[in-house]
Amino acid sequence: MTQAESYWNSKLTYGVMFPVNAKFLKESGKNFGKMKADSILYNGGYILKNFTSKSVIQMTANSSYWDKKDIHIKNVKLTYNDLSNPDSLYKAFKSGTNSAARVYPNSAGYKEVEKNNKNNIVWSLPGSATYNFTFNLNRKNYDATSKTTSKEKSDTKKAILNKNFRLAVQFAFNKADYNAQNVGKAGAKKSLRNQLIPPTFVSVDGKNYNVAVEKELTAVSSPLSKISLADGQDSTYSPTKAKALIATAKEELEAEGVSLPIKLDIPEIEKDQTGINQAKSFKKSIESVLGKDNVQVDIQLLSQDKYLAGTYEATTGAQADYDISNASGWSPDYEDPSSYLDIYNPESGSMLSTIGLTIGDAESAAVAKTVGLDKYATLVDTAEAETSDVNKRNALFAKAEAALLDSGIQIPVYSDGGTPSVTKIVPFTGSYAPSGLGGASSYKYMKLQSKPVTTAQYNKAKAAWNKERAKIAKANADD
Repeated sequence: MTQAESYWNSKLTYGVMFPVNAKFLKESGKNFGKMKADSILYNGGYILKNFTSKSVIQMTANSSYWDKKDIHIKNVKLTYNDLSNPDSLYKAFKSGTNSAARVYPNSAGYKEVEKNNKNNIVWSLPGSATYNFTFNLNRKNYDATSKTTSKEKSDTKKAILNKNFRLAVQFAFNKADYNAQNVGKAGAKKSLRNQLIPPTFVSVDGKNYNVAVEKELTAVSSPLSKISLADGQDSTYSPTKAKALIATAKEELEAEGVSLPIKLDIPEIEKDQTGINQAKSFKKSIESVLGKDNVQVDIQLLSQDKYLAGTYEATTGAQADYDISNASGWSPDYEDPSSYLDIYNPESGSMLSTIGLTIGDAESAAVAKTVGLDKYATLVDTAEAETSDVNKRNALFAKAEAALLDSGIQIPVYSDGGTPSVTKIVPFTGSYAPSGLGGASSYKYMKLQSKPVTTAQYNKAKAAWNKERAKIAKANADD
């Protein structure tokens, strides 16, 4: 409350802004907020009744909720999915156990889905979350590796610290083929994203944010210059550029005494067939474009616990167990570019561990400087210091994001959404927010119908929803 914030209202959907009963907080101590029914004091629409790890979460409507008239679904039961059998979700929907089911166009049972639901498959809208590949800039953990010598480890580290090498991998990566392993050819490009911040998240000079980022990339003569960063296309896949970049990187690395091929470890859960197929697609793409004599991708199949320990659950960069990983993604906490770009601040970023760095570690700070994160942080700080002119603020953030993209330390791949499903949830009845915790997972306003939603019903509701959003946006702009 000490300075102007154009995005202040959006912070109210962020978890830290939720009210807390001070007396209960004090009484609970360290147990406050744990996933147990008696560790939370409820003032939302639902009360947690059961949480069993890797099994089930059950909630029931809160009879004391102030707005209980808008809680239409009285009981919610979420069952655990270990990813080993994608077709099981549709079977549960068909039997009436589940109200909705994600379906998988590449699975063995998809023909049955199409046969029984020809007019009932709907595609979700791309969301605000961006999932990306990240390079481990300072790998310390080698529990999951195909490397057999210390020189292989050293050579890979030197390669990853080489900007031309990182960008060569990005331009060699066929993101559409990769995504098709999850959503089929029909959905391969629906959710593709080419920058960390969604192109329509904010605007600059009345145009989508991506246009400003594109101009900044061109201004610094980045290899990413003169390409469209709009969603729904694989803008960075270019074998020609990839081969030119790997040739330059090869000269630079060999001058440092590096021996090729560079071996990149990528981890996957051994039961996740979709994830494994995606990793195989990545491997094929990189090796075929850059040449196996230059780069080899080694897929590490791990138990779920071991995979999580070295990726999502790693709290420090030293725990990150990979050379490159797709176990990274971010959704905004509030509606300002800083919510995305702060995550790689070398002194405070909440996603530093995904690029192998640790806050307060001297070696990590040195590595961050090597790849230009210190200059990136300065650009972000400059943008955050602009609090009076929103357009100028967004333009400054575009300059910062251009620097991040040009560094190549992370590769944006796709958004959340853009996936097919069959459902009985009435389209667009759930709550919505592009940031924070105000989305459909709250279940408030959501309604169910007795029969599956048809494609026509969904598209009609989507058109009406988009029209209403445009109306609200115009009203806000006029204000």
